[in-house]
Amino acid sequence: MTGFEYLVIAIVMAVVSAAVSGLSMLLAPKPDIEEAEPSALGDFGFPTNLESRYIPVVWGSTRISGPNVIWYGELSTNALTTGGNVVGYEYSIGIDMALCWGELDSITAIQLDDEFFIKAGEQRAHTGGTVPLAGFTKTTSGHRRIRVTDHSLTGGPKRGGGIDGDISFYFGTQDQPINEWLIGKLNDSGETETLTNGDVVPRASLLPHYGGVARMVWEGGKLTERATAPQFQVHVQRFPTMLTTSYAKIRDDGTTADANPMHVIYEILTDVDWGLAIDPSLINRESFIAAAKKCSEEGNGFSRTIDSPKQAFGVIQSISDQVNGVLFQNEDGLFEYTLNRKTYEETTNAILDYDGNPVGGTTYTTDGIFQTGAVGADARFGDDALWDALEVGDQIFVTNVTEGSGLKPCVVTSKSSAATKFVFFASTTGEDLGADNTFTGGSIVATVQKGFNTVPILTPASIIKVKTADRQSWDQTFNTVHLKYLDRTQEFKEAVANAVDSGNMAIRRGKKSIKQVDMQGIRHPATAATVAQRFLKSYSYPLTTLTLEVSRDLSYLRPGSILEVNHPDFGLFDFYMRVLEVGLPQDSSGNVVVKGIRDVFDEPTSSIQVGGSASLAQVVPADAVFPTSIELTGLPEFYHQQLGLINSQAHTWHILGGPNATTTSAQAFQLDGGAYLDVSDQATMPPTGRIVGHTSDVWLDRAQASRYDRNSSSTDYYVPGPYGASAGPHTNPVRHNSNVGSPMVEGFSNNAMWGAFKNNADRYFDKSIGDILVRDLSVSIGRLEATSITEEQVKNLGYGLALVRPAWANGDKRYDEIIAFTSARPVTLYFGWAYRNPLIGPALGLDFSVGTNVPRDQIIEAHPCLSLSGVYRGLLDTGIQTLNTGSEILFLDQDDPMYDRVGQITGSLTNQTYRHAAYSPAGGTAPEDATDRTVTVDELKRRLRPLPPTKLRINGDTPNQLWGYNHYDDGRYEQYSVKDIGTSSMTLNWSTHNHSVNPGVVKLYSENDAVDTDERLLVGLKLIDDDRIEIATVADRPNADERNRHLLARLKEGWMPTNPPLRGGTEYTEGVDRTTLGFAASTSLLGSANANSAEVVDITARFNAMANGTKPELTSGQVYFVEVSVQSYSVADNLVSRGAQRFGVKFTATANVTNT
Repeated sequence: MTGFEYLVIAIVMAVVSAAVSGLSMLLAPKPDIEEAEPSALGDFGFPTNLESRYIPVVWGSTRISGPNVIWYGELSTNALTTGGNVVGYEYSIGIDMALCWGELDSITAIQLDDEFFIKAGEQRAHTGGTVPLAGFTKTTSGHRRIRVTDHSLTGGPKRGGGIDGDISFYFGTQDQPINEWLIGKLNDSGETETLTNGDVVPRASLLPHYGGVARMVWEGGKLTERATAPQFQVHVQRFPTMLTTSYAKIRDDGTTADANPMHVIYEILTDVDWGLAIDPSLINRESFIAAAKKCSEEGNGFSRTIDSPKQAFGVIQSISDQVNGVLFQNEDGLFEYTLNRKTYEETTNAILDYDGNPVGGTTYTTDGIFQTGAVGADARFGDDALWDALEVGDQIFVTNVTEGSGLKPCVVTSKSSAATKFVFFASTTGEDLGADNTFTGGSIVATVQKGFNTVPILTPASIIKVKTADRQSWDQTFNTVHLKYLDRTQEFKEAVANAVDSGNMAIRRGKKSIKQVDMQGIRHPATAATVAQRFLKSYSYPLTTLTLEVSRDLSYLRPGSILEVNHPDFGLFDFYMRVLEVGLPQDSSGNVVVKGIRDVFDEPTSSIQVGGSASLAQVVPADAVFPTSIELTGLPEFYHQQLGLINSQAHTWHILGGPNATTTSAQAFQLDGGAYLDVSDQATMPPTGRIVGHTSDVWLDRAQASRYDRNSSSTDYYVPGPYGASAGPHTNPVRHNSNVGSPMVEGFSNNAMWGAFKNNADRYFDKSIGDILVRDLSVSIGRLEATSITEEQVKNLGYGLALVRPAWANGDKRYDEIIAFTSARPVTLYFGWAYRNPLIGPALGLDFSVGTNVPRDQIIEAHPCLSLSGVYRGLLDTGIQTLNTGSEILFLDQDDPMYDRVGQITGSLTNQTYRHAAYSPAGGTAPEDATDRTVTVDELKRRLRPLPPTKLRINGDTPNQLWGYNHYDDGRYEQYSVKDIGTSSMTLNWSTHNHSVNPGVVKLYSENDAVDTDERLLVGLKLIDDDRIEIATVADRPNADERNRHLLARLKEGWMPTNPPLRGGTEYTEGVDRTTLGFAASTSLLGSANANSAEVVDITARFNAMANGTKPELTSGQVYFVEVSVQSYSVADNLVSRGAQRFGVKFTATANVTNT
């Protein structure tokens, strides 16, 4: 683009800021007034003024939340009494608020703390009767005053609410008056100001009128009974008409409407206050008006509030995405706008306007006689000039016929004598024109167009070089579009329009592939549905992209132009290409380079061959590969609610990790009478990957990069060798700095992982790389990219959910964790130096310093990863776990889980055995060739089980000090904790997620419901090491420091399995046989307290209460370590939560325990 990329919209003019400062000074309360209640006005905490906030720009029908407060003051109070006692105060105050740049067309509604007190078509608080359907429209003076009274608003009298006062609206005209109420307040004071030139003037004369800025002034009436600033939300309308007064409103229902997108772009280009201030003479207005007319006909309107600096290019691009158009500069240097529509006709290659009429050539309006024959048609035209101009073989369009809608394109076959002036013509497609019954014969008036413009046709002879020819695979397409927008018909609530291409889904064997689109300028559901369908048309078919070098004769092409390409060598026939980019020659000898894609309106009649960049030769799809990552369990309650399943049933949830990018869907089967019958729909397999617990682990295949030294006294990883010191999960991988890292608080982290970079001066600096890193993905990183997933979408729709199976857990499902991420982006970790460019890679490069081992400017390795940030932990029925390197992650499809169509009645559950088939575009695997997989009754009870405890705390600590927080210890953030209780007894407190409360919502770790008094804690204790008498030499027995390291190794890596050991070998560096060092003892406690009280656990007593022969050996006064697991237990249902929380405790034995 040229010239309009860098404009910042919504720039605050200096004169406005100065005026604000002046007003604040002029209306500042005098000390003698303020001394009565010196802190009362400050208690309200109003938002910042215009000097620190931008003036919004608005278009269409939109809502402004929390307008800029220019000034507030004139506070007065009135005591509220009951029985002679003061129970509160009502407050009256003046507030001057800047809404947006003007001029506004109308104000249709106002909310106070989310409650409407002004609404078009209703009276509500308006004392002047019903508010007009169009709202309060702009007046000639640019000012309107109304009075509002509603004593029941926001709680009512003596309950914090009620309003009573006058509001003045200023619509942002240049000559709008100064507020009379403010003038009166200053005149009443009789005060003056001395100007810098010595003149003394009344203070009231210095009040600004804010020309061009729309405002709302609350003129000192009662506003609240709370000493807090009220939150106004103002619904406004603004329809720019700088382009033309025609087509300015779209989908106008009498109260709300959208602005025309072309009017908006034109205003951005030409506005001199906040726009680009481009001279209108440099704009092809006709192209904008034609596009505006088309947008109006299509009902494609635009409404949006811009309240922070934006590049003009970005805003224009978002509008162009919505309307499917392009802004460019034509050959004359004029800005021109083109909508990508079906503006060509294939049989004649005629270029059409938006109304379907041919462009260019000569147009004749003629009377005459028209009649159809058996194989053609004839006409006698009254226009001699037309008769003279027509020649045999000419292609013409006959339109605007008085007795019909118009002919199809025709070709002249012959002419009669000049005396009769008859013309005979036939259809260009060879069909019988007489079959067109819209023509009945007789006298006509018609428009005949000859010599119209046609689409250029490119053949091998006219193409100098095919530089690239690429086609998407079906795997790169989408068959479902979810378009997010704000619905102005539903009070601007967030809504989603869906579009589905069943043909694409069938070709891809039922695999659902969803494209999320966020259209901030759409406010109407009909527009959203139309745009979603258009996006789907672009995304659902594999588009072919061509880059062609052609002669200078085509230098007139511009983005949006259409070309027809015929090139047999590349399998291209009648291929209509929409031009995306045009590279013009730099001198008289250069050629033109054109890049484009298959036009979405050019529906293929036969399949185009797929392939690489050199040709479009056929590529054979890969066969389906059977997944090896399979987990069968009960469908959680959240999915039961989302899918509308019967409450009395339990359905099996089949979680099959996608093995690669081409094997994308699967189906469940059960044996029935000797045949396998499908019991689930074909569903998308979740893409998989492996978590990188800390960044040094990406080089673990190098021998010198050992993970950590188990002999080290460090509480975390230590990596010797060329990669530097490294810490564990969620930590800085190279260097630790107490000033970086965002701790994970109550189960939410946002950019908690930090990397150390080296700059050109060999100094380190720190930069966020997200919260969780994933590598070894089964699909391309681009398929999993996501931005701006909201907390509401996570909770209500299940967006961003992923299942993590910690590597340390060895398949123990109690320690599965479901997380949700709000952003996913590519990050590349580099090994080497980039002296001149330390930050490299698709999104981010980690420039690891390796001393003298690698020369400067040399990159040895590059490891692409997916960075997840804004992560919610421990969701649904899972706890927060340590996510160590190698943990498997499966990205769940919120719309397409695989589950049994028919569930079992929960009162009579039985184990179920299944086989599965996987599918790729080339075919599928057979269930007969698969392995049996069984889901147990215990797993099927998943939806019935209580949810695990949250906010667990020991001995009065805060919830963050055990789980849900990254501890900062000795320069490291740790994702796990060892709690030193100092003695043998620990007091546990916790919060609950009641599984019967709001079951259709994903509950966050930070939330809790009312306590379920039926639930208790089930506490498991696993002793790491005791005074093992099997080890004869006391000196060889683990000491306290070694026990501590053993526990940390267990917490981080699952390194010490349950007793008996699951792994053998001599992994302890103390030289002690690994096989003798499983857990020394395991016991559990079913508590008696609920979350309203506390559970006290005496660890020494619990081990001493074990049966003889199973006890550990403990010495009073010695330090020991236990791994603690905590689950919820429902007394009524006799069920334990599926998920568990796990942590480590350091305790001191208070008695000798002997295993006799």
